[in-house]
Amino acid sequence: MPFGEPSPNRVAHPPLDLSPFSEAHLDAAAELLAARHRADRAGAPLLPARFEAPAEVRAQVAAALAAPRARGVAALRNGRLTGYLIGEVTILSPASVFSQFIRPRSARVGYAGHAVEPAGGVETYRELYAALAPEWLQWGCFSHYVDVPWYNDIAREAWFSLGFGDDIVAAVRDTGPVANAVTVPGLAFHRAGEEDVDVVMSLVRGLALHHASAPMYFPYLPEMEPDARRFQRELLADPAGAQFIAYRDGQPLALQTFTSSFMGEMLTPKGSIYLFQGYTEPEERGSGTATALLAHSLGWAREQGHSHCTLHYLSANIPGERFWRRHGFQPLEVRVFRQVDERIAWARAEQQAGERESAAR
Repeated sequence: MPFGEPSPNRVAHPPLDLSPFSEAHLDAAAELLAARHRADRAGAPLLPARFEAPAEVRAQVAAALAAPRARGVAALRNGRLTGYLIGEVTILSPASVFSQFIRPRSARVGYAGHAVEPAGGVETYRELYAALAPEWLQWGCFSHYVDVPWYNDIAREAWFSLGFGDDIVAAVRDTGPVANAVTVPGLAFHRAGEEDVDVVMSLVRGLALHHASAPMYFPYLPEMEPDARRFQRELLADPAGAQFIAYRDGQPLALQTFTSSFMGEMLTPKGSIYLFQGYTEPEERGSGTATALLAHSLGWAREQGHSHCTLHYLSANIPGERFWRRHGFQPLEVRVFRQVDERIAWARAEQQAGERESAAR
């Protein structure tokens, strides 16, 4: 579409009736979400097929609504549900290791938390957000996240038009052999145990510093380290997971960590393992070390009976995206993000105070 021309998805439609989302809307919402998932699978066939059935996704919508501090909005036309949006307020400790990736006070719409009828869908999404966002601001949440199917053009256009941009990508590949993997002289692989926590932490710190560099700028704060160490100990003690370290001459060079998935059921192919951390020291990048480690790690995953491997990467991680895509990882979803200018809180309050003062005169 030429720049500046109106989008064919941005068409006028009859006014919508917006109301709080309730359990009474669950069946109709499940129909919308199942239809969206069927369309999403046309671009990403590895998405689980069972969620094409409304009976399967109804529980996903119900879970989104039942989450702590969750609120939703329903869009109706002539009494028929044409779209819905359910978001949850999230409050994390600023010292939590996960506060690197989600701002400590934020609001998030999950993968099952939204769906619209395609006709007029962009405008439906826009109106739903306009109705729900004020509640998030009332909670002091100016950081807003939405999980969007990668191949859903209507959803992506709607959220981009509202000031959101790509943030974190979810991707998948099978656990088959890695193409172009070569033997790197002197390289050895070690499955880390609890006694290796200091080595793991040194590599995890390197990954955090990489994420803090341009153009990602995800903050790395020293107060996160105690929680990061606690979490790494949990990962090392998990018998279902594994952390593999590549060494040369006793020097740790790269790390890949596998654990239970952080991705929801609707995104995760059956038999998947999740690659939570992947890091290679800067001087080793391009040497084949990371590729050799990935081939070794996926070999372990195959032996454990896992057919697929999922992961997330930052959309601004230029070398990371190149590496994962080059080795067969295909996007399923992107988390989009918007930071509302915090000045709206006090600026609006000052405006309202002035209006009250004028009315009292």
